[in-house]
Amino acid sequence: MEKELSKSKNRGDKLMKILVSGPLLSMSGYGKHARQVLEFVLDEYKNEEIYCDVKQWGNTNWNLCSELLPEGILNKVIESFISENDINKLKEDKQVFDTTYQICFPSEWDTSLSNNNIGVFAGIESTMCCKKWIDKISAM
Repeated sequence: MEKELSKSKNRGDKLMKILVSGPLLSMSGYGKHARQVLEFVLDEYKNEEIYCDVKQWGNTNWNLCSELLPEGILNKVIESFISENDINKLKEDKQVFDTTYQICFPSEWDTSLSNNNIGVFAGIESTMCCKKWIDKISAM
Protein backbone atom coordinates (compact mmCIF):
# COMPACT_ATOMS: atom_id res chain seq x y z
CA MET A 1 0.00 0.00 0.00
CA GLU A 2 2.83 2.44 0.91
CA LYS A 3 4.53 1.87 -2.47
CA GLU A 4 1.27 2.45 -4.31
CA LEU A 5 0.68 5.68 -2.38
CA SER A 6 4.17 7.06 -2.98
CA LYS A 7 4.06 6.03 -6.64
CA SER A 8 0.76 7.86 -7.09
CA LYS A 9 2.33 11.05 -5.76
CA ASN A 10 4.96 11.25 -8.46
CA ARG A 11 4.46 11.39 -12.20
CA GLY A 12 5.48 7.92 -13.37
CA ASP A 13 9.22 7.60 -12.88
CA LYS A 14 9.77 11.35 -12.62
CA LEU A 15 10.15 12.68 -9.08
CA MET A 16 7.96 15.53 -7.94
CA LYS A 17 9.74 18.84 -7.31
CA ILE A 18 8.41 20.38 -4.11
CA LEU A 19 9.36 23.82 -2.79
CA VAL A 20 9.03 24.88 0.83
CA SER A 21 9.48 28.63 1.07
CA GLY A 22 9.48 30.58 4.32
CA PRO A 23 11.54 31.72 7.29
CA LEU A 24 12.84 28.19 7.91
CA LEU A 25 15.73 29.32 10.11
CA SER A 26 14.09 32.30 11.81
CA MET A 27 13.79 32.39 15.59
CA SER A 28 10.12 33.39 15.40
CA GLY A 29 6.67 31.87 15.46
CA TYR A 30 6.57 31.92 11.67
CA GLY A 31 9.98 30.22 11.64
CA LYS A 32 8.72 27.46 13.90
CA HIS A 33 5.61 27.03 11.77
CA ALA A 34 7.70 26.92 8.58
CA ARG A 35 9.83 24.14 10.09
CA GLN A 36 6.66 22.24 11.05
CA VAL A 37 5.46 22.47 7.44
CA LEU A 38 8.90 21.29 6.26
CA GLU A 39 8.75 18.33 8.65
CA PHE A 40 5.33 17.41 7.22
CA VAL A 41 6.64 17.65 3.65
CA LEU A 42 9.72 15.57 4.46
CA ASP A 43 7.52 12.90 6.02
CA GLU A 44 4.77 12.98 3.39
CA TYR A 45 7.04 13.12 0.32
CA LYS A 46 10.00 10.97 1.41
CA ASN A 47 11.10 9.99 -2.09
CA GLU A 48 10.58 13.29 -3.91
CA GLU A 49 12.88 16.24 -4.67
CA ILE A 50 12.39 18.81 -1.91
CA TYR A 51 13.83 22.31 -2.13
CA CYS A 52 14.10 24.90 0.67
CA ASP A 53 13.81 28.62 -0.07
CA VAL A 54 14.95 30.28 3.16
CA LYS A 55 13.38 33.70 3.71
CA GLN A 56 14.29 36.43 6.17
CA TRP A 57 11.51 37.24 8.64
CA GLY A 58 11.67 40.90 9.64
CA ASN A 59 14.58 41.60 11.96
CA THR A 60 14.58 38.20 13.65
CA ASN A 61 17.79 36.28 14.10
CA TRP A 62 18.43 32.98 12.38
CA ASN A 63 18.61 29.84 14.46
CA LEU A 64 21.71 27.94 13.34
CA CYS A 65 22.04 25.87 16.52
CA SER A 66 21.01 22.33 15.62
CA GLU A 67 20.36 21.52 19.31
CA LEU A 68 17.46 24.01 19.31
CA LEU A 69 15.87 22.69 16.11
CA PRO A 70 14.02 19.44 15.42
CA GLU A 71 16.45 16.62 14.72
CA GLY A 72 18.06 16.81 11.28
CA ILE A 73 16.16 19.91 10.13
CA LEU A 74 19.17 22.23 9.88
CA ASN A 75 21.09 19.73 7.72
CA LYS A 76 18.02 19.11 5.54
CA VAL A 77 17.53 22.87 5.00
CA ILE A 78 21.20 23.25 4.01
CA GLU A 79 21.16 20.18 1.73
CA SER A 80 17.92 21.26 0.03
CA PHE A 81 18.65 25.00 -0.22
CA ILE A 82 17.74 26.71 -3.48
CA SER A 83 18.67 30.34 -4.09
CA GLU A 84 16.35 33.07 -5.36
CA ASN A 85 18.52 33.24 -8.51
CA ASP A 86 18.02 29.53 -9.17
CA ILE A 87 14.26 29.87 -8.59
CA ASN A 88 14.12 32.79 -11.03
CA LYS A 89 16.05 30.77 -13.66
CA LEU A 90 13.57 27.92 -13.29
CA LYS A 91 10.67 30.35 -13.72
CA GLU A 92 12.28 31.86 -16.84
CA ASP A 93 12.73 28.37 -18.31
CA LYS A 94 9.11 27.50 -17.41
CA GLN A 95 10.38 24.68 -15.17
CA VAL A 96 8.13 25.30 -12.23
CA PHE A 97 7.68 23.11 -9.18
CA ASP A 98 4.96 20.47 -8.91
CA THR A 99 3.85 21.83 -5.54
CA THR A 100 4.87 24.76 -3.35
CA TYR A 101 4.28 25.45 0.32
CA GLN A 102 4.71 29.20 0.89
CA ILE A 103 4.80 30.29 4.53
CA CYS A 104 4.48 34.07 4.49
CA PHE A 105 1.95 36.88 4.20
CA PRO A 106 -0.58 36.38 1.37
CA SER A 107 0.74 39.48 -0.42
CA GLU A 108 4.06 37.61 -0.85
CA TRP A 109 2.64 34.40 -2.35
CA ASP A 110 3.94 33.68 -5.84
CA THR A 111 1.51 31.74 -8.03
CA SER A 112 4.02 31.54 -10.90
CA LEU A 113 6.04 28.90 -9.02
CA SER A 114 3.60 26.05 -9.58
CA ASN A 115 0.14 25.08 -10.67
CA ASN A 116 -0.36 23.70 -7.15
CA ASN A 117 0.50 26.39 -4.59
CA ILE A 118 -0.33 26.08 -0.91
CA GLY A 119 -0.17 29.34 1.03
CA VAL A 120 0.25 29.27 4.79
CA PHE A 121 -0.11 32.26 7.08
CA ALA A 122 -1.06 32.83 10.69
CA GLY A 123 -4.12 34.86 9.88
CA ILE A 124 -5.74 37.60 11.84
CA GLU A 125 -9.10 38.28 13.38
CA SER A 126 -10.51 41.30 11.66
CA THR A 127 -13.49 42.59 9.77
CA MET A 128 -11.21 43.89 6.98
CA CYS A 129 -8.01 43.11 5.14
CA CYS A 130 -6.22 44.68 2.22
CA LYS A 131 -7.45 43.95 -1.31
CA LYS A 132 -4.06 42.54 -2.32
CA TRP A 133 -4.49 39.74 0.22
CA ILE A 134 -7.96 38.90 -1.12
CA ASP A 135 -6.59 38.83 -4.67
CA LYS A 136 -3.67 36.56 -3.69
CA ILE A 137 -5.90 34.23 -1.66
CA SER A 138 -8.25 33.94 -4.62
CA ALA A 139 -5.33 33.23 -6.98
CA MET A 140 -3.91 30.44 -4.85
